[in-house]
Formats: sequence, C-alpha cells, structure tokens
Amino acid sequence: MCKRRVLTKVKAMNTSTQSFAEWLIDESGVTAMEYGLLAALIAVTIIGAISATGTSLTTIYDYWSETVIAAL
Repeated sequence: MCKRRVLTKVKAMNTSTQSFAEWLIDESGVTAMEYGLLAALIAVTIIGAISATGTSLTTIYDYWSETVIAAL
C-alpha cells in the first residue's frame, strides 16, 4: 500500500471518530425530546380524566333517566 492511501484512510478515520464524538456530546435535541415526553404525559393524563369522567357521567345520566321515566 502506498503511503498516500494510508494517510487518506487515517484522515478519514480521524474525521469519522471526531464526528461521532461531537454527535455524542451534542445536546441540541434533548430539550425537544423532554418537551415531547412532557406533552405525551399530559395527553395521557387528559385522556384518562376524560375517560373516567365520561363513565361517571353515563352512570349519572342513566340513573336520572330511569328515575324520570319511572315517575312518568
């Protein structure tokens, strides 16, 4: 192998290693991920609350509906 090819491969490996190290250190997307997880948690909480409230309201509506029909 000629010396130039070896140097070119070593340079390419150093560049790749440096790029990978920079990628590991980079924290630019971390905040976006945190906001995404927070939004998902809020959505799950809202869906759970609506589901529980909906079931409760259905029970109350059925009770009053049967009471009114029985009174008529």
